[in-house]
Amino acid sequence: MSDRNVARSPRLIFNTDGNWIRHYGERRHPDDITAPLDELAAASVDALSVLIGIDDDLSWRGSEFGDLFGDAFGFSGAGRGGRRREHRNRPARGADMQYELEISLRDALNGGDRDLELTHPVPCRPCEGSGAKPGTRPSPCATCHGAGQVRHSQGFLVVQTTCPACRGEGSSITDPCEECSGRGQVMDTREVTIDIPAGVDTGMRLRVPGEGQPGRLGGPAGDLYVFMDVPPDPVFRRDELDLHCDVEIPFYVAALGGDVAVPTLEDHEVVPIKAGTQPGELLRLRGRGAPSLRGGRPGDQYCHVHVSIPRKLKKRQKELLEEFAAESGYDPEKGREPGFFERLERFFTDD
Repeated sequence: MSDRNVARSPRLIFNTDGNWIRHYGERRHPDDITAPLDELAAASVDALSVLIGIDDDLSWRGSEFGDLFGDAFGFSGAGRGGRRREHRNRPARGADMQYELEISLRDALNGGDRDLELTHPVPCRPCEGSGAKPGTRPSPCATCHGAGQVRHSQGFLVVQTTCPACRGEGSSITDPCEECSGRGQVMDTREVTIDIPAGVDTGMRLRVPGEGQPGRLGGPAGDLYVFMDVPPDPVFRRDELDLHCDVEIPFYVAALGGDVAVPTLEDHEVVPIKAGTQPGELLRLRGRGAPSLRGGRPGDQYCHVHVSIPRKLKKRQKELLEEFAAESGYDPEKGREPGFFERLERFFTDD
């Protein structure tokens, strides 16, 4: 091992961008950095590898070091894929907003415009979002001198973290705005009209670009995300694109056939009932289901038939039913219609 490697005490400076700045530290002189840059870099990797077990093929890209030491020492990198904290005097994109919208099944399937009332913070007009009293300006932070970050030494590392005094803003307000109390924002309510596509369902998300919170100092506005909530409908049950409903018909219509009105999304539709329709049969209305968001064929509507039996009968109605029962061979004592062999026996014995 060379004298240089023995004498050198590795020291690596990092900032919150995850980029290493300089390796230095010589026992002969602390400011000696005459070694070539590649040699210093290699020595830094050796020191870090021994300490925390870094693989030999670790890349020297700054973002990877930022992720590594962000996990190890609690600061967040802002290299590639990271995000720096915006200073107060820089334009910044507005925050995204979320809105939960409850709509009926009919409105969800028909679509249309809907007005939303949004309450959120907006830049304060008197101070123009600076937070300082009109006529004054924020002053540079005395702790970080406007950098928004301070440097700390942790063993062989020097890391930069968010300034605790200004919380990364890089400035401080000595005379705050009376309207916003120095926050630079006030609450405001506005109305937004959105277009709901026909066929949405619970859990679907609608993105409305540029309708989130406004940006700061001319920055672009955020986006609005509307989450759909469609509660159960008293008439229809949805199964993807198909709709199901119950239809109750009188027993005589089920026996003789006829026309009945069934509910649809628009209103009602008269459909024919064939004679001898049994309880539980399905009436299919093609294309009367939910529309497809992808522009395909809409679903179908299925009507589940239920046959209603009257609880009370008028005298004449009872007589007619008794005649019908007699014609059908119904035996009131046995409580049932005669079987095949009984009818066959009656056929040969009747005069």
